Amino acid sequence: MRQDVEDSISYCFDLQQIQPLPKAPVQEAYYLRQIGFYNFCIVDLKELKPQFYCWSEEQAGKGSTEISSALLHFLLNTDFQSHTILRLFSDGCISQNKNNIVIRTIMYYLQTTRTSIKEIHMHFPTRGHSFLPADRVFGRAEKLLRNKPTIIAKEEYIEIFKELGQLYSLGQDWELKDTKDLKKFYKDLKNISNMKRIFFKVSEVNGKRSLPNEKKMDVNKLLQSVFGNWQEIEDIRLNWYKEVLFNTPTTIQETIDDNENECDCLNNEICMRI
Repeated sequence: MRQDVEDSISYCFDLQQIQPLPKAPVQEAYYLRQIGFYNFCIVDLKELKPQFYCWSEEQAGKGSTEISSALLHFLLNTDFQSHTILRLFSDGCISQNKNNIVIRTIMYYLQTTRTSIKEIHMHFPTRGHSFLPADRVFGRAEKLLRNKPTIIAKEEYIEIFKELGQLYSLGQDWELKDTKDLKKFYKDLKNISNMKRIFFKVSEVNGKRSLPNEKKMDVNKLLQSVFGNWQEIEDIRLNWYKEVLFNTPTTIQETIDDNENECDCLNNEICMRI
């Protein structure tokens, strides 16, 4: 996680332990049901500045739709400057972080957004062997929460998290997206649970296509018939022909790899081009 990758920027994300509403220092609070308050945290690994996405149980659950919606809002509203590689670290919780809904959301972002980011690397550190910076942020939050034994309104939680970083409230600053519907456009990735890394890359098309040599020769002969030594003539109309006939490759290769959409890179790793 600490390893530097050239031209990259790194974040980690995680969902905090559910906070109860109301929170009260009475015995009944241990066995009576309470309303959950959710806090999803994204942390810049360099500056360690947290961003919180908060909502309560009557607004939404704590599954992949909520996580992917918050993640999409983060991606669309973050200035990655000139970085071309975005590295994302999270635990491997299948129901929240490591699933096809989140993967399709990332693919949608890369395919539809004008951004400097051309690659996204998702990393899922081994549970018990890694400590995510988001956990450190949650530790600071828990310390503040312990000093407040009674919390009745969710706004009280919001004010506490605002002391630690930028906060976005569901329904005010961000909204849920039907990210499950992206299944219509993107195939499922199989065996996700066994993967430790997933790489996404934007395929690039250079916008140039070489012409067959025979066609170049015929066009050259035709221009000679019309203009004579046309290459020596200063005419803006002929400059395009000079570029096409003499400054483009003479070989052509138009093969498409059948495995371009999914290519194995390393063990427990997959690389996807979109």
